[in-house]
Amino acid sequence: MARARDSTAKVDPELRRLLSDAKASTEPIEAVFTLRDAAKRDPADLEKTARALIERVAAATGAPPKDFNIFRNLGSLVVCADRAFVQRMIEEKEIASAIANRQP
Repeated sequence: MARARDSTAKVDPELRRLLSDAKASTEPIEAVFTLRDAAKRDPADLEKTARALIERVAAATGAPPKDFNIFRNLGSLVVCADRAFVQRMIEEKEIASAIANRQP
């Protein structure tokens, strides 16, 4: 599995701030993730990849997301989860970018 040192995902400053602030918080974080090469892939394949990714991250962190929605035609997904889950998602090789779902 990809780790932070291998990850090349672009992460927006607001999401970085939320992850930093969430270290002492139990509030879930909402993030939008874009999958790599989404424009070149079939929507059904993108959905399968997203579901497998969610399951893998849930197993690695020991907790599933509180909620998620896959946008298979856009090659992205929104996840509401704890800090550890969101951070681990960013580190996965399938993720091209991550942004906070709510911007200031």
